[in-house]
This record gives sequence, structure tokens and C-alpha cells, in this order.
Amino acid sequence: MTRIEALNVAIGAVDGEVAEVLTKMRDSIAKEKGSRKPTKTQMENEAIKARILDFLATVERATVKEVILLAEGCDGLSSQKVTALLSQMVGKEVVRTVEKKVAYFSLA
Repeated sequence: MTRIEALNVAIGAVDGEVAEVLTKMRDSIAKEKGSRKPTKTQMENEAIKARILDFLATVERATVKEVILLAEGCDGLSSQKVTALLSQMVGKEVVRTVEKKVAYFSLA
């Protein structure tokens, strides 16, 4: 349960001045939540993800090492970062398969 959902339940249970205060709290939380924008690192990661997807479109499947070596703009990235970005995309745009303890990634 989120804070906004909890406040909605509380607003329904009380009347008058308390309900007004809770409503203002809920509105300020909703406003605060909506005003957040992605950080510089998050925006950079989205660009890297797009390059990884472009690379995966050109191959049948690839390991993390192959992505680092062959994908445009991914050279110099650590294997941990590429693995983390691929893991974020697994289940959406990317499929992960394991053969003989080696993880392969391909487009879904």
C-alpha cells in the first residue's frame, strides 16, 4: 500500500477539518511524485540500452562480452553495467537464455 492509497482510506474514514488536512497531504505527495525527472545517469543509461537493442537486432544472440566488444558505443563499459542494463530489459525487450553456464541475450 502506498502513502497516497493510505491517505485515501483515511480521508474516507474521517470528516471535517481532519479530512481537509489529509487531502492537502495527499495532494502534496502526488505533486511531489509527479515532478521528478530522470537523472543524468538514467538518461545516459537509456541511450546505452537503445544502442544495445540496436546491436541485438543484428545478431541472433550475444553474451555480455560480445555486447561490450561489438556494440557501437559500448566499448569501455564494465561487464557489471552492461549486465545490469540487460537485466532491466529482460522480460520486456530482451530474452535471457543460459547454455553451459553462459548467459546469452537476444531480442524477445
